[in-house]
Amino acid sequence: MADTRLMTPSTSRSLPRILQPVSTPVRRGLLLFVIGAGFVVSPEPVWSMLFYLLIIPIQFRALAGAVRDGTFRRDMTPALAAAIIIILWFVLALAWDHSAAGHPGVQGLWVWNAFCTLLFVRGCHEAFTRSEVWRDRLITVVIACGTLNAWIAIIRLPFLGDAWDQDSLRMPGWAETRHPILGAVIIGVPVLLAASRLLQRRSVKANAFALASCLGFILLTGSRGPILAIGGALTLFLGMVRPRLLAIVVATALVILCIVELLAPSVLATVWHAFT
Repeated sequence: MADTRLMTPSTSRSLPRILQPVSTPVRRGLLLFVIGAGFVVSPEPVWSMLFYLLIIPIQFRALAGAVRDGTFRRDMTPALAAAIIIILWFVLALAWDHSAAGHPGVQGLWVWNAFCTLLFVRGCHEAFTRSEVWRDRLITVVIACGTLNAWIAIIRLPFLGDAWDQDSLRMPGWAETRHPILGAVIIGVPVLLAASRLLQRRSVKANAFALASCLGFILLTGSRGPILAIGGALTLFLGMVRPRLLAIVVATALVILCIVELLAPSVLATVWHAFT
């Protein structure tokens, strides 16, 4: 059910204008815009400016309003509480970080980063856990923008000489996925979301295209850890939702492996060497 709570007029008037919350649909829409832009907008400082100018002030005002009218504690959930504890733990870790000791500027930067992370996490929790419609829109944005990101990176690949000069192909991503390893992990999110929708038989062609595109991106990065992690996650996910289908896939994969081993054993040896 959508969040329809509004601050009372007296509460709203008691806050300074700069701290009065923006309407919930506007906050949700801006979050969707900035999350989607992270897959597309480059260079990274441009997207950072969007984040700091559009998300932080509005979410700060929302947090101030929630604390003022008492809804912050009332709406606390175990997931949000766990996220806050983890963020606070990272802040406390500065106390025994020798590299940051004696550098108040560095410590202040990390405290600021933690505060911005708290605002973002709390904003996403408030925006997308109470409304199935907006949560579905978030999934759509992540899948669509993740697929677009994958294709931008793939189209750029033939023109990147550095990617071909290494011993093995390591395709860099685009925008926030530019690092091969972190990019593969990020694109793993739309992979799982597209797989979920495929199993629900929703927009089969579009989600199949998105799934194939994002898996292709991950393989081209050559990042072994994300490949194994996302492959394992897909296996577990398929086992929970469609155990019979998983059994068919595993049996088919074993048959293919046996055929390859009999006809071209060097292929499996090469693949095994690449992951060890």
